[in-house]
Amino acid sequence: MPANAKTGERSLILLLALLLAAGWIWLGSATYNTGKYQDFLNLYTGARLARDGQFAAMHDPALQLRYERQIVPDRTVLVPFVRPHAYALLLLPLAWFSHAAAFWLWLGLQVAVAAAVLWWAARRFGRPALLGGLAFPGLWIGILFGQDPSILLATAAAGWVLAERGRPRAAGFVWGLGLVKFHLLLGLGAGLLLGRKWRMLEGFTLAGLALAAVGLLLGGVEGSITYYRMLTNPDLAGLSPGPQMMTNLQSLAANLRLGHPWFYALMGAAAVSCLLLALRSGELWRWYASSMFCGLWLAPHIYAYDASILLPAFWLAMTQARSRWPLLAAALYLAPVAIWFNLAGPPWSMANSLLLLHCLASIGLTSDRQES
Repeated sequence: MPANAKTGERSLILLLALLLAAGWIWLGSATYNTGKYQDFLNLYTGARLARDGQFAAMHDPALQLRYERQIVPDRTVLVPFVRPHAYALLLLPLAWFSHAAAFWLWLGLQVAVAAAVLWWAARRFGRPALLGGLAFPGLWIGILFGQDPSILLATAAAGWVLAERGRPRAAGFVWGLGLVKFHLLLGLGAGLLLGRKWRMLEGFTLAGLALAAVGLLLGGVEGSITYYRMLTNPDLAGLSPGPQMMTNLQSLAANLRLGHPWFYALMGAAAVSCLLLALRSGELWRWYASSMFCGLWLAPHIYAYDASILLPAFWLAMTQARSRWPLLAAALYLAPVAIWFNLAGPPWSMANSLLLLHCLASIGLTSDRQES
């Protein structure tokens, strides 16, 4: 490619990157208070509970609401802290600062981690990966709302680097650290079994056991029981708001008003079939991407920011597949278009769910012979 063409391409990518960054900054300036007093509030509450040594009762909704009211006096509905004890311990330094200062520190950390992963992605997968990461609404809306998508994205990317370098146990262990949001990794765990990735499974299991052991050491049996009760409490309004806004099978059922067991069984079987077809190829990237896509599509309580953990899988689909279909599916999901369908309400808000299923199907139904 001529030097002037390369310069023009770089200039265009830089311009697009600046426009995307400006768009997210504009959105953040309009919505940051929502994140500060909503999504981030639960993480800050977890940090303060850890600071005060309240590990045994940490997941008691009444105690959490009392703590949140110390920060926001007019708070009436709990924004529950649902991370395990080990994660609260990691968050503890936030409690050294005021709520406002901790929020800005948290945002700065999330942006820095996201920027580091995107820098790696640009070097490993090329500039389209950088643009895809900058364009993906889930990552940046999650950050702006005070969530922690960058942390899970970093574990996914670091695990893939180790897997690619032939260190399966270390890769599995790093991926297993993501079990602090365990429902996001259920598909990967199943993929490890179905794909017979035994050394990865060893590391993954070890990480899970380590997190559980830390929880027992900090909160004891009582703390573990309280945590389980919170996660299974159907009356906790703040735990799973707006299922139609999710990006999974649960969203599809809510938008179509088809919450019957037969619908879940039929669609679940279709997703697992796509996963099994993808596993037949034996390719590492295809195993990983299909396991992650299938897991998030079937798991409950999956919002757009949770899908940030899928970015390495999307980048792999865009660059490793020899067919245009996985590339097209990944590009459609990463483009900031489906988010507007979400805002339009049912039934349009099922767009993210259908696109994620499309990504899984594009990998599972595209055979090696078709790609060659």
